[in-house]
Amino acid sequence: MKKIILIIILAIFSLNTFSQSKTDSYRIIQTDSNTLKNGECTIMLNHECDNYTVTLTEVGKNSNLYILKKNKESFIVKSDIVINASFDYIVTEKKTKQRLQDDTILKWKSDPNN
Repeated sequence: MKKIILIIILAIFSLNTFSQSKTDSYRIIQTDSNTLKNGECTIMLNHECDNYTVTLTEVGKNSNLYILKKNKESFIVKSDIVINASFDYIVTEKKTKQRLQDDTILKWKSDPNN
């Protein structure tokens, strides 16, 4: 059930994001669930990226989750209230499309302007 809800949220997010801009695109680069240990959790990204956004969804009681720090390889989720809170997350990256010589293949390139 949790996966179905997550897929619906991702579909709505994708439709809303793509309808707002024709030059910028956003792609989901990682989704998962995790749990804080002693009030903190480090999430390693599947690949390095500069221009990404993290969306957190608490599972269970309100735990006031926030992103403590972000860098190219990882981000840290923290809570000052609950030390073992569970959460789901979605990492999206802003991209621009650059066509290669073959028009059927798209190469994704990070947006240098943002």
